[in-house]
Amino acid sequence: GPEFISGQGGPLGDCHVPVEMVANIFSGDNRPAEPGALFANWQLENAPEPTPPEGGGGDTASPLIGKAAPPFELSVLGAEDKFKLEKGRIVVLDFWATWCGPCLGELPGLHASWAALNQLERDQQDPASYRGLHGERFDIISVSIDARPETVETYRAEHWPIPWTNVVLGEKSRAVTTRLGISSYPTYVLVGRDGRIIAEAHDLET
Repeated sequence: GPEFISGQGGPLGDCHVPVEMVANIFSGDNRPAEPGALFANWQLENAPEPTPPEGGGGDTASPLIGKAAPPFELSVLGAEDKFKLEKGRIVVLDFWATWCGPCLGELPGLHASWAALNQLERDQQDPASYRGLHGERFDIISVSIDARPETVETYRAEHWPIPWTNVVLGEKSRAVTTRLGISSYPTYVLVGRDGRIIAEAHDLET
């Protein structure tokens, strides 16, 4: 196997360096350096400005836009019904998790948007004002990647109620999100009546 040179690196602690990566070895005083001494001569430089992609700046559109959404069927939280992604209705899929800070930060705005589209007047900052409501005009499908349904139920009971359709993926999280190309949260996917993905965004301002 590979051979290593081991030793103490002061603030860096134990060090193990492969022999083939060592160019020089110096001997001498090996007392631990004062904190920060190793970086005393470092100079900070500004990172280069990002280069926008050719053809214009802005976010790169999802490669899924315009394509048919993969079909899947999932159990609805707190009900015996199954949610099935099918043609004939406009669906907003909200992929989130209770441990996701940005997801939770979007919930007040998500509740307010849902209420406004359903012509329901509510206090935007008061979670309790949304409890027991039902939307007749516009619905959201919140798809949680939490491991356990109980975690989502507890959050809804103690914080924002998320009064629309809820699905908890659990062990199916990787399979479903991979098919939709989702790797960060929150992600909102708008599916049209023809079953094709119209838009994808990571915040409500997009």
